[in-house]
Amino acid sequence: MVDDDSDSEENERGLESKNPSQPKKPLSSPMPSSSSTPSLLNKEQAEILKYVNRPESPSIFITGSAGVGKSFLLQEIIKSRKARWSGSAGAVAITAPTGIAASNIGGRTIHSFAGIGLGKGDEEKIIKKAAYAKTSRERWWLCETLVIDEISMLDSSLFEMLSQIAQEVKQNNRPFGGIQLILSGDFYQLPPVKGRFAFTSPLWAQAELRSFVLKEVIRQRGDSKFVNLLNKFRTGQIGSLELDDINECHEDVFKGFPNDGILPTKLYCKNRDVDAENRHHLAELKTKPITFRSRDVWKGNNRKKFEIDFLLQQIQRKVNDMICLKVGCQVMCLKNLPNEDLVNGSRGVVVGFEGNGPAYPIVKWTGDMTSTVKPAIFDQGVSGLLLQRMQLPLKLAWALTIHKCQGMTISRAEMKLSDAFESGQAYVALSRIESKDGLKLTGERVTQKDVRTNAAVTKFYATLDNQQGGGEKRKAEGGGSSKPHSAKRKDHHDVGDDQYCMGDTF
Repeated sequence: MVDDDSDSEENERGLESKNPSQPKKPLSSPMPSSSSTPSLLNKEQAEILKYVNRPESPSIFITGSAGVGKSFLLQEIIKSRKARWSGSAGAVAITAPTGIAASNIGGRTIHSFAGIGLGKGDEEKIIKKAAYAKTSRERWWLCETLVIDEISMLDSSLFEMLSQIAQEVKQNNRPFGGIQLILSGDFYQLPPVKGRFAFTSPLWAQAELRSFVLKEVIRQRGDSKFVNLLNKFRTGQIGSLELDDINECHEDVFKGFPNDGILPTKLYCKNRDVDAENRHHLAELKTKPITFRSRDVWKGNNRKKFEIDFLLQQIQRKVNDMICLKVGCQVMCLKNLPNEDLVNGSRGVVVGFEGNGPAYPIVKWTGDMTSTVKPAIFDQGVSGLLLQRMQLPLKLAWALTIHKCQGMTISRAEMKLSDAFESGQAYVALSRIESKDGLKLTGERVTQKDVRTNAAVTKFYATLDNQQGGGEKRKAEGGGSSKPHSAKRKDHHDVGDDQYCMGDTF
């Protein structure tokens, strides 16, 4: 669902400026970029970070198969760009096409940032409204770097519309008004709901994006055979050998998961199947339910109702304000917790609750590790307003949708690939798994027809593979053009005996 961050009231609520048509920029200069790179980056990631921090602020496209560390690298790039524009609030806009994808990188939907609501209707009117309503105009005017993650889900028409809004606000005919673009994603994964891929637009070439293809797989590191199999599914280059290999995980011949009480997460294509599965299993448990309510803290003075509502909606996508758990619950970790050796997507089962003080859940994780899960802080911010939610970093995990698991690493999963209905869906599901031992297939055996790829995507990646050094700078025919591209929460209730509110000292 797209966030409708409507700007209908922004003309009255926008920030003041001496020139009402041109918002003020903070009086600050770019800070020098640090020459050092985080030690956790591998060689190819470090090279990309160094390139993006060049003085000319080049635009880039980061791609590669699932599990190569695109999201991790993107977070490091965001940190470095924020450091460069230190003191310039709003200089780095962090976005993605969907709420889930945006939450994963601590950003907002591109629709919300751009001020285009649902983005439907008369294109010219949408552009003018977004460019001249004060709040959205302020965002665009301050923006120096625009990050768009999961670019595969953004269609070409929207890509072009965003550029035109930026050009109008910046009064600059360069693509996106001269804003640095940081695009990330894999076009072999989930496509736009409607329309064509962004790379099919002439604007893609005009933007002079340098493409970098990450090659080193991190998620399935050490299992080269499984990595090769996944790459075949990614590109659709599968034959009888690959089908026989993946069908070794079919329920007819599957050897079973370890008998440690941790069930596989079921991946579904549709939300209704996920909700029904989780409700059913929770109700089946005869153990005592304990409810944990979050504690929310607001920081900043810019507390406009539509921004409060927006942040509550966004943070709810990260972690629920109320979580009901029972002994026997299948759960998933929602945050990377290095000290606990847990990542976003780690799977476990609730085996008890602490007896003293708050009854925090005790979770047995895959690998026979057991830990007490305590509240963590989740941040969501926009326009000088920060919402911090303290809540257990857990969610029920008998089932998830394939869309919601994008970007996760899952240790055990069960899926029915014959239900896949769009290109890349089967690959996204399969590539969440750390190893083949963690995969169980149900329903019909996988056949060639279940593996859908897009011919335009295959052709696009062939051009990238022919480039050297991670991709050459792409220019429009004739050396590019400077002409604008055009194309047609609620309040908490009283807390009961079996309910806990997070963090009295938070």
